[in-house]
Amino acid sequence: MSLAINGHFLPSYQVSCSEFVTPTTLIGCVGLPWAKRHWQLAKTDAPRSLGHRVIACLEALPVIGGIVVLIERIIAAIASRWQSPSSVSRSSVNKVNPDLRIANADYLFLARREGRSQEGCCGNVSVERADVVRQKLQERAPPGISFDSTIYHRSPAIIGTCTAMSLEFASTYYRLRKESQDITPGNEAFLNKMRLLSKSFEKSTEEMRSRQVAYSSITVDRTVNMDVTRNKVESCLKYHDFETDYCSKEMDIRVDTGLLQQEINTLSDGVYFVRMLMPTDNRKLEARGHSMIYVQEKDVRFFYDNNCGLEKMSALNSGANDTLLYERLLNVHKQWDIPMLRIYRLKPELSPNG
Repeated sequence: MSLAINGHFLPSYQVSCSEFVTPTTLIGCVGLPWAKRHWQLAKTDAPRSLGHRVIACLEALPVIGGIVVLIERIIAAIASRWQSPSSVSRSSVNKVNPDLRIANADYLFLARREGRSQEGCCGNVSVERADVVRQKLQERAPPGISFDSTIYHRSPAIIGTCTAMSLEFASTYYRLRKESQDITPGNEAFLNKMRLLSKSFEKSTEEMRSRQVAYSSITVDRTVNMDVTRNKVESCLKYHDFETDYCSKEMDIRVDTGLLQQEINTLSDGVYFVRMLMPTDNRKLEARGHSMIYVQEKDVRFFYDNNCGLEKMSALNSGANDTLLYERLLNVHKQWDIPMLRIYRLKPELSPNG
């Protein structure tokens, strides 16, 4: 299956009942939910924009659109089986699609997936819940950054929940560390607590989609002189009352290999938010992006990618594993073509009482 065709598949084909049962679908436009997703992708996937628009137009047609969706899903399923190993049990992690998960990696839990993305990451949102999140973000946004509710009020759906899931994971990790201060993170008792997080993080939910659509409504005022990528990230962190006490340089993983590896090797212990993106000329100055969490402790490391799961890594001082994080980030770039990245260390904001 050629990459040109494969690049036009949707991250997920699952739709909710509320998406499917609408007056428009009931009169015969059964392919409309999937047509809307292709139309949304056309706005962010510039190289394949025309292809997504053509598919969207075909799938929006009465009756015929449903047939087109069915054909697309069959081709996508064949392509997925052609490109990846056959399905295996969750215990056989090493045999899972190597394009997404790393062979021989030690996953504490796996993400449930549809295609390349996490199950539940696409679909409708609660506009009311998104408004609550957006309002908190807007109230604390720095000059030059705003969150525009009209964007998701016009189209209350989202494709991808990586930022929402990653920040929720970071918040949960801090809570577990506080509750388990007498246990080191590498201890089996703590690792078991992390494994139990699969119930909350193996798939996405309407709450995560609603938060994500609020994050994604971010808009940049180019007339304001600022560190755009840092201000965007720090604005989104405010929902969980995080701040950053360290931020790396912005790097291009295609050319800054040595710089990135040096950056990784000199990181101190902490919880890090990793943001990768493809810049473009639009309201948020990015075509697409992906967010992940990297945790470095004295006796263990963790890497959370909502499309894959939670990976346990050996401590950094074990030498042979020093390139693990770099390899994971390079793998993400190869999957999504998002070369620019920065690494931010997170810390909970101090309360007024300290």
